[in-house]
Amino acid sequence: MILWALGLQVDSIAIGFGGDDAAGHTKVTGSDEHLSEFDRIVISEAGLEAQEVFEAPTHDHAGLADYANIIDILGDISEEESLKIRTAARERAREIILANRTKVARLAEYLIENGRISGFAFLELMGIG
Repeated sequence: MILWALGLQVDSIAIGFGGDDAAGHTKVTGSDEHLSEFDRIVISEAGLEAQEVFEAPTHDHAGLADYANIIDILGDISEEESLKIRTAARERAREIILANRTKVARLAEYLIENGRISGFAFLELMGIG
């Protein structure tokens, strides 16, 4: 949802790899290189924020790859500055999730039932296709 809201074209979304309900991926067509560093951090914060918004925690290791991505994006800055940026990014992710809450819930229901959605089906589900 966040990728789409930030203007990226969703190619596919899948959940539940290897029996781990928290494992999944979203593939996009093209690159996110044109996005600001902040928006790329928003994307990485979104999954963990969605867990809180929808009161659907997974496990302690969920989001580790996202945290690693954030560290790579932020580079060598102070912990204080890092926390400030990450907090703002998480708040932005929450805003996008809440603004699209019905669509996120519809997408979650589809993924729970089917495990995967194509970009075309995603756009149809969002009311665009």
